[in-house]
Amino acid sequence: MKRAKRIGGALVALLLMASALCACTGSGESEKQPSDPASASESESADQTENSGTDAPAEQPEKENGIYTMASMEHVMKTFGRTAFLSDGSMMNDWSASGFEVEIDAEGGAFTVYVRTGCDTYYVAEVDGENAGRTLVEAGENSFSVELSAGIHTVRVLKDSEIDPDGLATDLVGVDFAGTFVKKPSPGTKKVEIIGDSIAAGKGALGTYSDNEVWTLADHSGTNSFAYFLAKKLGWDADVMSKGGIGLLAKMGGYSMDELYPFVSGYRDRTTKFQFSGYRPDLVIVELGANDASESEND
Repeated sequence: MKRAKRIGGALVALLLMASALCACTGSGESEKQPSDPASASESESADQTENSGTDAPAEQPEKENGIYTMASMEHVMKTFGRTAFLSDGSMMNDWSASGFEVEIDAEGGAFTVYVRTGCDTYYVAEVDGENAGRTLVEAGENSFSVELSAGIHTVRVLKDSEIDPDGLATDLVGVDFAGTFVKKPSPGTKKVEIIGDSIAAGKGALGTYSDNEVWTLADHSGTNSFAYFLAKKLGWDADVMSKGGIGLLAKMGGYSMDELYPFVSGYRDRTTKFQFSGYRPDLVIVELGANDASESEND
């Protein structure tokens, strides 16, 4: 009987989360201050309404301090996952498999990505749909580059490491390359939202087990998880919210997933709310529950 009650409680929690998902046209609002992250709705709604993939030449962003800031690329950039612009033009980039894609006409040479992060994190770059390398970006302000041949290329940059539960934030600052933007990439045929634990986050997905240790940072790969694999093979866009050890009841970093779900990046702050208005994924996968076995029967 206790086990039945426990399962029932988990199902209630799942239904509550599902009801939040059904309220995709709700009126959640971001509490913005001049120095706070910009409203996520600005990038999300732009992605939904302006991302038509038209062949019209793109209006070229202007560089600031020698680079294209993430905010300056809003109208030529497609984003993945929960992101929001900050007051300095950078973009919150905490969740695994989140990032951006651009279509450019390159003169050749380096496509450089500038990152600011509070913790070591891996990034993956893809050029024309093919893996172009995985790079460890150390804590601080750093950059990494991908070499491009001359011509038109689609460049995708994704955070490969999972979100940090201590609130150590990761921001994409901007990019630099020789060439021009062609147009905003077209959206995928559909969108899938995946809410999960370590399985969706790609913990241990690479199986390299660095230094004879299991579950090291080097072994985790959001772009090698079932979540990203599913979306890429189907030609869909994926928004992934996943964290190892988390559950419907089980907390990781002080929060269970339903407590993080209302925010763009709940570990980072509890003020930047995700904008559900206009956000309508075609499929939602909730891959949670394995870690709830650690919860007491009373809970």
